[in-house]
Amino acid sequence: MQNLAIEDIKETEIIKSFYSGIDNWEIVARVIKKDYREFHNKKGKFTKVINIVLIDRSKMKIDGACFGDAATLYNEKLKEGQVYKIAKGNVSEDDYVRVRQRGSDYSKYKILFNEKSKFTPIADVGIVPYGEDKVFTLSEFYEMRTFEQDFDVVAILLEVKDEIDLPGRDGKQIRKRSLIVADPEKEISMEVIIWNDKPEVKPEIVGKTILLSSFRLKEYKDVLSLNSNFRSKVNVV
Repeated sequence: MQNLAIEDIKETEIIKSFYSGIDNWEIVARVIKKDYREFHNKKGKFTKVINIVLIDRSKMKIDGACFGDAATLYNEKLKEGQVYKIAKGNVSEDDYVRVRQRGSDYSKYKILFNEKSKFTPIADVGIVPYGEDKVFTLSEFYEMRTFEQDFDVVAILLEVKDEIDLPGRDGKQIRKRSLIVADPEKEISMEVIIWNDKPEVKPEIVGKTILLSSFRLKEYKDVLSLNSNFRSKVNVV
């Protein structure tokens, strides 16, 4: 697995810059969906195909496909959730109807890969999002130790501590409330810090499983904690 610094990843192209027929491109993207199929087409010919969905640091998604023996190769090689440095493939405009059916976060182009395409796995440094509907357990999140983006995490709420006021950099008071959450199966617990009552958390939900939406991991004096921002939400699940 190759290690790339965040600065190096930011120097690669993004999907938004694609155009039909672009050559010598290179992106860093995550495989968020993979579907491999073997079937006989309308002419009775045995066919193998792999369809993938990629997402890059700009949160833009693009569809990719590969046929034949190369599809079998990439089905064995590619893993959902893994980040890759990707190069070589034919970029062309996707079907107009398909483009209209998808959201604005999808590219209007598609990539046709072949046996010369390159997928190099790289270490996840947190700059490439996971795509929608990805929820982590507390233990998964703890092992990732990714600090560059917001995540959704499910855990059991063990404790809601009293609020305290802290001095801010601009002289204004900052209100802090700490929660303790846990993943009982892995015996892992972590502090969750709610800043300025956003979002509001009531002690009545202690003992319930909660979904922490749009929280970010931070490390202070070798201690990890989840921290809220203006997008964060806490819901009982």
